[in-house]
Amino acid sequence: MDVQLIVTHKKSNEVTDASFAVEDKVTVGRYLNSPILLQGEGLSRYHFSLSIKKGLLEIEDLSSNGTWLNGKLLKAHLSARVNVGDTIEIPGHRMQVVVATPKSAQAAHVARQPEELSVESKPAWSRPLVAALNFFDSLEIMLMVLAALTFALISFFLTR
Repeated sequence: MDVQLIVTHKKSNEVTDASFAVEDKVTVGRYLNSPILLQGEGLSRYHFSLSIKKGLLEIEDLSSNGTWLNGKLLKAHLSARVNVGDTIEIPGHRMQVVVATPKSAQAAHVARQPEELSVESKPAWSRPLVAALNFFDSLEIMLMVLAALTFALISFFLTR
């Protein structure tokens, strides 16, 4: 399925057009292979994904800073149906969704209403950790842990 997102940067009102194919799953965020290169505060490396399930486009929030579909906060790691004309909002950006599908599939796609969305509830202490895990990739996290362990060992032997 071909998807077109009309992306508006909220501060500068700069509009860009991104078109890409979603065959199985496409992840959007700050990482270099994202179909839309996004930058800004509050954006995760892997912010949200678009996927095709039963011929319909669905979105899943992968971030700790939230993804909104038509003004409603998506519940983390649960899918919601995306219809033609829907608005996706992430920190600093607003995206209008255009889906190019055959007319019969598009008519069925528009006729269905999005599922009920609910606000995610995470404990306050987990948000910085989740944000850090979304910001750094696994190699960077491993290097930081090794650096911290090295520092602890050096401190231990110097205080003996």
